[in-house]
Amino acid sequence: PKDARIVTSALVRIDGRDVQKVEYLADPGIEIPQAATDVHGITTEKAQAEGRPHEEVLKDTVDAIKSAWDDGLTLIVYNAAFDLT
Repeated sequence: PKDARIVTSALVRIDGRDVQKVEYLADPGIEIPQAATDVHGITTEKAQAEGRPHEEVLKDTVDAIKSAWDDGLTLIVYNAAFDLT
C-alpha cells in the first residue's frame, strides 16, 4: 500500500556482552486498518494516545540501524520481505 506506515519498531543491539533493547510505538497519522490491527494488536486510538509521531520513530529507527551498521555489527531483519517493500 502506498500509505503504509510504521506502527511499531523494536531493535536489539548486541555488541559482545552488551545488549541494548529499544521499542517504539508510532502514531502513523492515518487510520490503522482493522486487518493490520488484527495482526499486531495496535488500534488507531492506542497509537494516537501512546505513540510518538511517525516521522520521529522512523528517524530514530533509521539512525539506530545506521549506527549499528557503521559500527560493523551484523544486521538481522525479522520479516524483511514485508518491511523492505
